[in-house]
Amino acid sequence: MNLRKIFTLYTIGFLGVTFKPGTDDLREASSLVLAARLAAEGATLVVHDPVVGDHVLDLLPAGTGK
Repeated sequence: MNLRKIFTLYTIGFLGVTFKPGTDDLREASSLVLAARLAAEGATLVVHDPVVGDHVLDLLPAGTGK
């Protein structure tokens, strides 16, 4: 089974996306690079970071995160 097909079956969750724990610093956050790459492959993402809040969704490609 190829990855695109797998991505249509599951939702991938990111719990905590900041560069450093306990901050809202998203500069050079490798989690966002990975999220963008997965989204480009067709993955459905759920992103949550209690420190950053919902504005992290603005950094993801349109329609990929909740």
